[in-house]
Amino acid sequence: MSADDVWRIIRIGLVSLVLAAAVAGLALGDVWLWVAVEWSPPAYLSFYAPGGFDTPTTVALLVAAVVKAALLWLILRAPAPGPLDRRAQALRRLLYLAVAYALVLCYPIALLPDAVDAAFLLALWTAIDVLYLLVIRWRSRMLRAAAGAMFAVELAGMANELLDELDLPELGSGDILELGMMLGGVAATVITVVGQRRDGRWSRGTEAAGWSSAGVSALMIAVYVFFFPAIFSGSPAIPVLMDAVGLVSTVWIAATARELPAAGRPAELPPARRGSRAHTLQDARLKRFVIVGGYATRAQLTEIAQEAAGITARENFACCRTCS
Repeated sequence: MSADDVWRIIRIGLVSLVLAAAVAGLALGDVWLWVAVEWSPPAYLSFYAPGGFDTPTTVALLVAAVVKAALLWLILRAPAPGPLDRRAQALRRLLYLAVAYALVLCYPIALLPDAVDAAFLLALWTAIDVLYLLVIRWRSRMLRAAAGAMFAVELAGMANELLDELDLPELGSGDILELGMMLGGVAATVITVVGQRRDGRWSRGTEAAGWSSAGVSALMIAVYVFFFPAIFSGSPAIPVLMDAVGLVSTVWIAATARELPAAGRPAELPPARRGSRAHTLQDARLKRFVIVGGYATRAQLTEIAQEAAGITARENFACCRTCS
């Protein structure tokens, strides 16, 4: 049995399990339905729906189950075959670790002090950033500088979260600063997609997932900033759907890791920006710096949610999985 066959069996099995669990949860009761669709402990249900589910929430959970199953099908695609150098191998492993965190690892890590979670994410994405610097071909020093600035803003936001959890002086405070850090995360996502386009290894599907991730991140920022009290004081239907759509960022991260070996694909500039052959060959030697911007943005959104609701990270499933 080939590796592709194994991956196909895993995909079919897990996606079928998600859908079957949702149907079973519909028959067994609210707690089972919540666990089956939200992939989170039953204790979180008491915060979002202490009185049980109304009809809109039940419908939203069933829709979310279908959306999550479809996105999980994309996440679990087999890694593309091909040679990888040490840096690319390390990058792929770290990206898949980020995927595992979004899907599974966030829950056991949430049992630890919140500072451990914040430190883990900061260390993980700092390492990914450095490897992006060494692996992705940006072909533009100006674009690299802009990307580096956005990535620095995003990592500063994550560092700020860690300082807050440790009760140490933060890098800055205030709603405007927090909003700027969140928007920096969206900008980092956009620049990453541009870098993937110019590198040439990543498919149009991966680029589309990246643009979708940026769009979802921007939408979630708007929702949390302007509509949080109205949304989270009523039915949990909208938070449930937001959680499901947030998996788009995980789809993009997984696709970025999967297509790393596609070195044979021609890495050409868009037609309007192509230069001479000599210039193209010279730029092809450059390695550029990128960060996937989802998790810093999600961390910022979680902080806003916690402050508005007056709860801790362990009581909010958004701590485990909120947008890029």
